[in-house]
Order: sequence, then structure tokens, then C-alpha cells
Amino acid sequence: MTQESGVNWFILKTEPMTFSVDDLREVGTTPWDGVRNFEASKILRQHMAVGDQVFIYHSGRRSQDSPAVVGMGQVVSEAYADPSQWQQEAPGFDPRSTLQRPRWWCRDIAYVRHLGRPIPLAELCRMPELAATRLCQRGNRLSVVPIAASAAARILALGAF
Repeated sequence: MTQESGVNWFILKTEPMTFSVDDLREVGTTPWDGVRNFEASKILRQHMAVGDQVFIYHSGRRSQDSPAVVGMGQVVSEAYADPSQWQQEAPGFDPRSTLQRPRWWCRDIAYVRHLGRPIPLAELCRMPELAATRLCQRGNRLSVVPIAASAAARILALGAF
């Protein structure tokens, strides 16, 4: 994980029709739950820390919008077992997970701000700092992607507030 001044940077993917950056602004803080990829869940659990910064990325698959980074958040909790893995009615229910051996993890994310403009995926992938990341690999996009501080600085500059 890339770190500068004790702060790591990540991109968190969400379906805007399910939970958008506007929803995050409205609730203020929310569990970033429902992550059901072992690698992404491991990043949430082992590599994020309270105070780390995240960009909120709308996937755009279920909306008219293009996939884009649209806002910012901050990690405000330690990792904890994602409670939705034990809720039979939840989309992320996992009957193989137990209280003694949870399989999925989450953290609380607080809203920070919207970007001044969305930064589309195509523009993100033209950045040398992001071109080789899982975000830019076709058919291989993680929902939690660590990024370099230099990539975060470029995103911030492009999405000037």
C-alpha cells in the first residue's frame, strides 16, 4: 500500500443506483459493507487505517452515467466483521461464515466532499499512476483499490473543488 504522511489512499467502487456519494453525504457515515471479494475484503481489513482517505467511484453500470470518481470520504473506524454476512435476507448473506470465523470485513466511511466534477474512468486510466492498477484492468476491477499518493494528488487537481 502506498503511504504518504501516514495517510493511505483508496478508491471505493459503488453502484450509484444502490448507494451513491449523495447517499453518503445524506447519512454522513456508513459501514462500507457487502464487499464479497476476498482480496478487496483483505484490503479493507489489513491495509486501511482510521484517517485514510478514499475516493468514491460510481461504477455507472446501472445508470446513465459513465463510471467516474465523484467524491471523497474518510475511513473512521477499525475493521470489523461485516454483519450482513449473517443476515439471511441480505444480498451478501454467506452461510459459510460464522461468528467465530467471519469471512467478510467492513469499515465505516464518512462523507468528506463531492469533487468539483466527475473524473471518468477513461481519464483515470490515462494517468500513468493508475494505468496498471486493478481499476483500469478490463473485467478485473476490484471494489477496493489502493492508489499512490501521486495518483490521489492528480485526481484532486483534476476534480478541483
